[in-house]
Amino acid sequence: MNFCYDPIRGGVNYAWTGGFLDVTNARPGMGKLIKAAQLLGPVVYRETGPAPLRRNDPAQTPVVEFKGYTLGNGFVEIRSTIDGTPVREKISALPDRSGLTRTFTFDGSGTAAKWWYLTTGHAATAVTPDASGAFTLTARFDASSNSSAKSAP
Repeated sequence: MNFCYDPIRGGVNYAWTGGFLDVTNARPGMGKLIKAAQLLGPVVYRETGPAPLRRNDPAQTPVVEFKGYTLGNGFVEIRSTIDGTPVREKISALPDRSGLTRTFTFDGSGTAAKWWYLTTGHAATAVTPDASGAFTLTARFDASSNSSAKSAP
């Protein structure tokens, strides 16, 4: 499984199963037409809307600043700030590969704030960090559709 993370909006744009990318026509060369890379499998998850993770007021689009990422054994950890609050998002496959697990961890004042998860077409969902300062969202894949976003806190 593969996913496309957008560091500007601070969220997973889409995920697909199968192969990774065909970059044959994306590499410039003598006489080659440069085209977008092609996904080597069906899109099974989409998430849209600006800044899906929000602090305090779900109606207010926050300032998201991408700070970097780390590749781990079976996961990617994204580091960013949301309205100045440091956030780490660990993204990994569910054990049965039917979706993604997204665990958010907050430093400092982030654990005391009210957090919301909001994507286009869905109501804002309040999420509450546990005592360790983390919460987990599960993004389930819908293999029958190339446009459904299935998320549950």
